[in-house]
Amino acid sequence: MNNLAEYNHDKALFFKLLCMRDNNKLLNSTFEDLIETAFKFILTFQSICARESKSTISSFVEVQNELYKEFQYYNDNKDVSEKNYKQIINIFEKYIYSASIQDSILKNHIRTSITYNKNKKVTKVILSYLEYLSDNNSIDYEKLYWLLKYGSDIHIDHILPLKPKKNENFKYYLSGDSIILTDGQDFISDSTINTIGKDDFYDQYLHIIGNLRLEWASDNIKKSNHLITLKEYSTSFNTCSEITARSSYLIKRILDSHLLLSTNNISNPRLFNNESDKIIDHYDNSLDYSQYKPISFELMDDNYIIDKYNYTQLLIKFVNVLFRFESDRFIDLAKENYSPMQSERIYISKDKNNVRYEYEIADNIFIETNLSSTYIIKFIYTLINEFETNYSIKIHLIENNK
Repeated sequence: MNNLAEYNHDKALFFKLLCMRDNNKLLNSTFEDLIETAFKFILTFQSICARESKSTISSFVEVQNELYKEFQYYNDNKDVSEKNYKQIINIFEKYIYSASIQDSILKNHIRTSITYNKNKKVTKVILSYLEYLSDNNSIDYEKLYWLLKYGSDIHIDHILPLKPKKNENFKYYLSGDSIILTDGQDFISDSTINTIGKDDFYDQYLHIIGNLRLEWASDNIKKSNHLITLKEYSTSFNTCSEITARSSYLIKRILDSHLLLSTNNISNPRLFNNESDKIIDHYDNSLDYSQYKPISFELMDDNYIIDKYNYTQLLIKFVNVLFRFESDRFIDLAKENYSPMQSERIYISKDKNNVRYEYEIADNIFIETNLSSTYIIKFIYTLINEFETNYSIKIHLIENNK
């Protein structure tokens, strides 16, 4: 599946895991779990949701670094520890949470990204996966392997055709560069419109997943194959409502199977909820914050994962989230040269010369980031009291040695 989709960012990790399986004592079950999670991540994050490629690369670099902590030599004779395994899975899940990828987002992206003329190779992978997905969401991987192995012998086909003729039994036909709608069609509710541009009609109705299937490249190949049976559709499949219903059905099957990673099917990636972890909801001057590192925070019932586990990144992430709700108040604070502590030091200003190490949250609004862990936590809990809305924030800290 990975090769057919032509992914490159994960190949170094896959090679590393193969070497660890052969040269170390990496268990097959661990190997398969990590490979599966990595593939699901890149399929979800990059192909379906079109997130930046550099973020995908960063995630795999983090995973490689995590593996190196435990396997510094090619012949280290051991399996991945439970802690190391959880840390790796957490990295992928952290990126999913940071991007707020949930089922509702995936539904929309599958409709618009998994089509005949976009991500065609990935679309073929997903259609192949659906061919052998059982009702209880298990997969016959042997048959899936052979289906993918046939490659060019199997291609993506349209159930409702692209170029029907006027006298054929369809609710539309092709005329030049236009689609002519006929009596009984349900593609457009406005009965005064009976002509649509060909490309627009294809993109909106015919190229989407609900109208796509796998088909043999020729009858001869089909007849000579005895292992794979592809589903066929009768000529009664002939309306927009049937395409829409099939799209919804296939998308639901994809999501229910957990082929994709979503905040709906993964736990909140908080590493470990050990007794040594701290979840704080106020500034506590008795706590030595330098002994901990922040990994996430919860604001207004939404959870936000910090890309890099340090207090500066916590502050940057926090002010960016809060600025979306309170931009006007931030501007006022900047004009006032906001100084929340007993000293005269300025923390928010419209003049970058007033702060030592500035982070520009918006045009000419600068936040001071050259602060200790203690002062960042104190700054955050002081700042939320400057707004009329009664915000609450919980910050999750873990010990530095974790």
